Amino acid sequence: MKHISLILLILISSPLTYTGQGIPFSKLYNKIIPEKLVYPLNQWKKGYFSTAIKDFEELIKSDSTLIPFVATITGGNYHLIRLTDNIYADRVGGFSPSGTKLIFTRDTSVTRLDDGFFDWLEKSRSEVVYFDFETGKETTIKLPYNRCFSPKFQSNTSFFYIASNDSTGGDPADKMLMLFHLDTKISDTCLHTGRYGYCPYKKELIYYEPAEDAIIRFNPKSHNKTILYSNSGLLNHYRPLTMIQNLSAGDNIITFQAGSRTTCIYGILPDGGTPEILTKQQLEYGSNAPFCPAAVAFNEFAYLANTRQGVDIFYHIGDMDFRLTYDGGDKYYLAISADGSKIAYSYKPKKLHSESYDIFILDFSNGSDISDIKYRFMNLK
Repeated sequence: MKHISLILLILISSPLTYTGQGIPFSKLYNKIIPEKLVYPLNQWKKGYFSTAIKDFEELIKSDSTLIPFVATITGGNYHLIRLTDNIYADRVGGFSPSGTKLIFTRDTSVTRLDDGFFDWLEKSRSEVVYFDFETGKETTIKLPYNRCFSPKFQSNTSFFYIASNDSTGGDPADKMLMLFHLDTKISDTCLHTGRYGYCPYKKELIYYEPAEDAIIRFNPKSHNKTILYSNSGLLNHYRPLTMIQNLSAGDNIITFQAGSRTTCIYGILPDGGTPEILTKQQLEYGSNAPFCPAAVAFNEFAYLANTRQGVDIFYHIGDMDFRLTYDGGDKYYLAISADGSKIAYSYKPKKLHSESYDIFILDFSNGSDISDIKYRFMNLK
């Protein structure tokens, strides 16, 4: 017990600094790990700090509402951090280009309807929030809309978001894509309506347009459009992509999820071309079917996968999969920082309602075994 107490004391008191970013984790400990939330020491077993992550997360299998808050795995400073602890859902949006901010949406009110058979989400309201890793502060941005979705940074001082005044979710055509500037606190006029999936790419947008059944690159200033891929035409007749969603841009790749009954993750170059399959095979929901990719580069991206026991996170490098989490909770809304050092996702125990998501951070920035792996690049053409 003394040995475990000493390790936990070192974890909480030692200044851990992001490589290349100079952001001390010690600034965040008071916010992220208040004393009342620290996992009780008598529930830790000797050796759990120095074994594989599967053994580490065995601690919470008996009670999925208990989640460890920080850990260091032998061989490379891996950290699991709980960033939020709120009544309503926190849904990850994305990191700023510098990696110093994480933007997300938070439900502020939720109304449920129980008809005796099912418990339905009737309506909700949400707001946009961003967390500054340098200061440890959370900032709420007041926007004149009932609901906000999918906030994603365009630059360190501006972000896109989807807005709707329909608190019930409503038709996708009622949703508007907006650009908000942090310095002026002003949103640009609506860039587009009815958008499904989108992602910023440098100072442009990549999005799927269902009316044209195409992936489009869009310049918000000039309003020029370039079709990167379209399902129409004879060349694509034998391999159509359906239900394109969850787009994510890396520095030299666009990833997206496609499929309805079965899903697969594809990659396409920012200048267009034929999409290439990045995950090994298409699988049905409940059978490790991949979804929600978050791209960094050709050789590095993360994605979620449905399993029959729950939703797990995998870290994918080249054509090799690295499983990072083993608990039985639900995860969604994945984001990865531009340098690949931090992965953010929303998590909730399976028995709780969908408005119970909180945000967790997987951090590799102090050096990780992953950095020693010989990458196998994806050769997109």
